[in-house]
Amino acid sequence: MKTKAEIKFNEIVKSCFHERLKPLKFKKKANNFYRDLGEIGQIINIQKSMFRSKENISFTANIGIFSPIYWDSEYNFKVDPEPPAYPTEPVSIIRTRIGRFIDGKDKWWDLDERANVENIKSELTETLENKILPYFEKIKSNESLIKFIETEYQNYNSTYVKFVMYGELGMKDKLEQIYPILINECTKHQLSHIKERASKYGIQKEHS
Repeated sequence: MKTKAEIKFNEIVKSCFHERLKPLKFKKKANNFYRDLGEIGQIINIQKSMFRSKENISFTANIGIFSPIYWDSEYNFKVDPEPPAYPTEPVSIIRTRIGRFIDGKDKWWDLDERANVENIKSELTETLENKILPYFEKIKSNESLIKFIETEYQNYNSTYVKFVMYGELGMKDKLEQIYPILINECTKHQLSHIKERASKYGIQKEHS
């Protein structure tokens, strides 16, 4: 028998995400939603905290942009030659949390028998409609993905992400420009991997 917190959680996932995302061709699997656009995919994952109980649920949402090209370069490991049909957020090229779209901080919602579900649903719906879906609209192809990582993506690995995408898409001029920057930023541990990748992309020896 489900607890009141579990019933509330399921209601939130259904009304705030499933009912809105299904008409937009997102496919649901457990608490994951995925839309395949060919060149890229868009992911929303509803994550429960492992440190709570069935009577007291804490949850957030993870947002991902999946790139088959980037996955093949970084996650394939020669185990499966094809990208997953239903990729998950951890293997996305761009990963973020829903709090980024609210106040820039990590955001979790708590559910117990006293939680006001309507207030939570209102905040989630507003964030999905006015922040997350417009964000997805900006990134729907390799071209728009490249534009996003060049102009808006700020992360510890943003230079490396650009390097891989430039290399995989054959953008030689931009690859040549960013390679010295990446070499300057990387650690000794990363250096051999980056030089090996540069050789694959045909970077001239004088830059190695």
